[in-house]
Amino acid sequence: MCLSQVAMLFLRVLGVFLVIVSLNTVLAEDYYDDQEIDEDFDDDQDLLCDDVDCDETDCPELNCEFGVVPDVCECCYTCAKGPGESCGGMFDLAGICWVGSICQPHPKYPQLPGVCVKI
Repeated sequence: MCLSQVAMLFLRVLGVFLVIVSLNTVLAEDYYDDQEIDEDFDDDQDLLCDDVDCDETDCPELNCEFGVVPDVCECCYTCAKGPGESCGGMFDLAGICWVGSICQPHPKYPQLPGVCVKI
């Protein structure tokens, strides 16, 4: 191998290394941006429930086909959602599914309500 071939090989390896480093940097930035968004959502949920006075005597009486689950602010209970009903979404505002099921998120936009499906 002559000197120019060694130099070219070195430059190729260096180029690959730089590409890998830059991809890792971009992925790390995306990860931390997502973490900040999640923290912002948690803060928003706190704001959503700040003005709620939790008084169990104000909670409605329930007769629910699929059982009960805590409401968004975890102050009262609400009816669990049944098969095919809307669920989830931001802060689970669309509801929580009954025991033995999951909320299948919206296929394209996970922040939108999904649908309850049996496990």
